[in-house]
Amino acid sequence: MSLDQAVFSSIISAHIQQARKENPEWDRRRAMYRCQNWRGDGSTGEVDPDLRTESGSLYAYADTMVASVVPPNPRVSCMARRNALKEAARYRSALVNDTLQRSHADLVLWRQATHATVYPRGVIKSVWNQKKGRPDFLNIDPRNFFYDMEASRFEDIRYCIEVTVMTKAEFLSRVPGTGKPSPSQIYDGNVAKKVKFSSYPAWLKDPKTGRAEISDAIRKVFEWCIIFEVYDYTVPGGRYFHFAEDVKEPLFSGDLPYVFVPNPFCTLSFNDNLEDPGGLSDAELVEGPIRRRDELLTLELRFAQATIPVTVVDEAEIDDPEEFKTQLANATSPGDVVTFKGKNGRRASEVLGQTPTAALSPSFTSIDTKLDNEIMFRLGMPQYTRGVAGTSNIATELALVDAALRTRQGRRSKLVNHVVEFMAKATVGLYEEFMDADSTLPVRLGKAEFMEIARQNLAARDPRAAEQILAEGGTIEEPLDIDYEVFAYSPVENSKSALLQKIEKFAQQLFGNPIIDQQKLMKFLLESLDVPDGDDLVQEAPPAPAPGMGGGAPPPMGPPGSTPPVGGIPDSMGMLSGGGELPPGVQPPPNAGTGARVGMAGGAGANGPVL
Repeated sequence: MSLDQAVFSSIISAHIQQARKENPEWDRRRAMYRCQNWRGDGSTGEVDPDLRTESGSLYAYADTMVASVVPPNPRVSCMARRNALKEAARYRSALVNDTLQRSHADLVLWRQATHATVYPRGVIKSVWNQKKGRPDFLNIDPRNFFYDMEASRFEDIRYCIEVTVMTKAEFLSRVPGTGKPSPSQIYDGNVAKKVKFSSYPAWLKDPKTGRAEISDAIRKVFEWCIIFEVYDYTVPGGRYFHFAEDVKEPLFSGDLPYVFVPNPFCTLSFNDNLEDPGGLSDAELVEGPIRRRDELLTLELRFAQATIPVTVVDEAEIDDPEEFKTQLANATSPGDVVTFKGKNGRRASEVLGQTPTAALSPSFTSIDTKLDNEIMFRLGMPQYTRGVAGTSNIATELALVDAALRTRQGRRSKLVNHVVEFMAKATVGLYEEFMDADSTLPVRLGKAEFMEIARQNLAARDPRAAEQILAEGGTIEEPLDIDYEVFAYSPVENSKSALLQKIEKFAQQLFGNPIIDQQKLMKFLLESLDVPDGDDLVQEAPPAPAPGMGGGAPPPMGPPGSTPPVGGIPDSMGMLSGGGELPPGVQPPPNAGTGARVGMAGGAGANGPVL
């Protein structure tokens, strides 16, 4: 059932009321992530800097978890379901991976995963960047994004709303008749007159901290208004509106911004709240134990300060008590001397004294350990993954814990892969819509390899035909002929050292194998070994001689007595797979067949391509 335009005003008001309740809770958990204390007036800061401590457990967990599940180099492989689309799938893979690299998808994913740890969800938006001429991906503050909470899945939502804040000058630039004619003047002039401008919205402000003071001072200079960008999916083809706060009529109504990417948003939630698709943050799960631990550390600090005795002076027994107290306060170095004149021959022990210290000696260590174990139990993060040494003396125990951790984090890695898949599909969809028919895109495949891609190489859909279908009330079906598979990522298995160990294990099957391109294999090996200008070291293969030209086979490579090369690689390098025996009377070279295992370990880095 389609939603009426007047209904959206009520929907927006309901979401604003909900945001007023949720935002203070989110701000409190964000302050916990920043290792800041939270005060009851809704701001962050230390009530007493000398008597407040923060454990930083949430930041330590978030940093470790994000590094474990987010790939530093996200890559996608397009798989065709029909033979006719295999070439198009290869071009799409190159275009998607190049776009992910140029748009710094790793940074976008890291920030989204951090948002999903501190807040219930993280949100990204895919857009077409007119200045750069390519797709781009933006992180959206979760407090500025509303969507249908009645849907069972995010892809089934009926609407979503992005909250944007504009200055008065920015708003008037979109109203006809307020300046030079421009394509951006899309707002209804009569509705624009009803918009009210005021100070920056209080429910969207960050808490008053040192970081926000400058921004808050700048915000006071301008007049602001809130614009709600509404994406309506209840009608075929969808609708797109701009609403102002407390105005029922839309400032703008039209088609969705993108033809092949109707929903440009993608959410990420690591935990299910079992109620709606809003998600559940890790910070909410451990907020209680972290606050108890911070209180415990504060009490321990106060107890330590209370055990320091305070000097007591009997002024009635000293001739000049002020002078004595000044000397006593300044005597802070070894060897300092303090003099005084006691009345009636009073001694120092009769003039000076100390306050009694606490008789009890509570042990905070056991309680702190219990709270830390409770926090890590809820988050599933053992100590050794955070760099704590000496947590176990048995390697087998650590191996079992690591296997269990990777199994638990596998679900989160899969959720991140879904986001990468969305970015890949959005990349292709935006290029299908905005790429010119007569233009080509240079795409890098490696350090020294590249290709040029045109629309026909991608088997792109026609945006004009799609717009005609939408105008007739039809829907555009998502193509199912090409799948987008995300390369699995593991920080342990995808390191260069682990990759070289795999190559060493299968060296006999790889090197010299006639069905494997030895030149590409050697380039990949040199790149994995971080050899400078490794591509220049590999020579191009000589052209095969024409039939009937030349005599016999070329002379064998390598020193006399060595085995003839297989696939253009001499056996003196120790790369042969052992296929076949040596001719009678020929002695094998010393240490033959073991050189492939030399120099293939070490060096941590990003994951390499899969052979």
